[in-house]
Parts: sequence; structure tokens; C-alpha cells
Amino acid sequence: DGLARSLGVCNVTLPQLAGLTDAARVRPALVQVECHPYRPRDALVSWCHRHGVRVVAHSPLSAPGLLDEPVVHAVADEHGVSPATAVLAWHCTRGVVPIPSTTTREHVVANLAAPRHSLTDDQRDRMAGLADPAFQR
Repeated sequence: DGLARSLGVCNVTLPQLAGLTDAARVRPALVQVECHPYRPRDALVSWCHRHGVRVVAHSPLSAPGLLDEPVVHAVADEHGVSPATAVLAWHCTRGVVPIPSTTTREHVVANLAAPRHSLTDDQRDRMAGLADPAFQR
């Protein structure tokens, strides 16, 4: 009926998103999905970037064991930041908007500062090595 000016979708697969984009009169402006180094959603993120769809990562820090990974600690140490900040910087470097949850003022400030820490290609590649196709929550 022409009532929608903008669409946002959540927890869709790439085939679902592509089908929606083909069928909808209003293209999705953003897609929100669970995304972190264990589940980077590379194909979905690349497709969205090519089609002008913003990717928002929910639960970017909550994968069990993620913040204890030696690779995450190494990248964090190289930037002098916490592991959480390193993971958030990984998202930002990939063009993904992370939306972490916290109630601690100190963490809110650190989370907002994460985009200032751009990861190098080597650091991104090392984090990419954490991808686990079998990861399930």
C-alpha cells in the first residue's frame, strides 16, 4: 500500500534477503544478524555492501569463549585495548555496525571508542581464522 518508507530485517539468511530485495518495492536499508569472529557472515556482509544495505551485528561479544581467544588477546595487546574493544574494532574495520550490550559506564565509553582502532589486514586475517562454520548458539 506504499506505507513503508524504509525496511529493516533481522536474522535472515542471504537467500531470504536477496529474495526480499527482489520482491519488495522498498529495499531493505539494514539487516541485523548475529555476527562475530566465530560467525562472520562474510557472504552476507559482502552482498549487503554491494547492494547498499547496512549490516548491524547483534551479540557481537557474547559468543562463549570469544573474548578468551589468544588471537583476540594478541590483537588487543597490539592496540593496547581490551579484547572486547579489539572485536568491536574488527567489526568496524569490516564496515559492520556492532551493537554490544553493557550497563557499565566504563564499557560504554570503551565501546564507543572502538572505531578509532582500525585493524591491519594481517590482524583481520588472524581474526578471520576464528571462523567456525559449525558454531551454533
